[in-house]
Amino acid sequence: MKNILSIILIAAFGSLFVLNSCKKDTYEEVELKTVTISGTVYADLDITSAGVEKVGAGTKIIFRIDSKDLVQAPVAGHVYEILQYETTTKDEGKYEISLPTVKFKDVTVDIIPVDFEKAQKTGADTYKDKVYTGNTAQIKTREGGRYFQDLTFN
Repeated sequence: MKNILSIILIAAFGSLFVLNSCKKDTYEEVELKTVTISGTVYADLDITSAGVEKVGAGTKIIFRIDSKDLVQAPVAGHVYEILQYETTTKDEGKYEISLPTVKFKDVTVDIIPVDFEKAQKTGADTYKDKVYTGNTAQIKTREGGRYFQDLTFN
């Protein structure tokens, strides 16, 4: 009986020692640097004149980044989030946004202009409602860069 009690006591102390010596993995969070992307957005708002015009203020643009691109050593099998950011055009169809980026590899940014409806000029005093469909774009960014990407609508 004493031997069994001694063995149980030794096993209890041993497991206590093993459990206390385990160390939890810690991860250091690093604040990401940002990169600025800007450009002008165009659409054929007036078919009576050649070329395209700058869209007005308020056209929404979506930017998507796979968060895996922001990790130096991605974990195999881990599902990373898609980060989504938005901005709208200002006067003269210009936009600008700051997005996270890194310096150790390219970060792919998908740019999606959101469709909108507006009257298109078809004659001297005639207009028709038209849905403008945005043409998506993709650029690669890296810390320290400044990027320009004009966008168009059909």
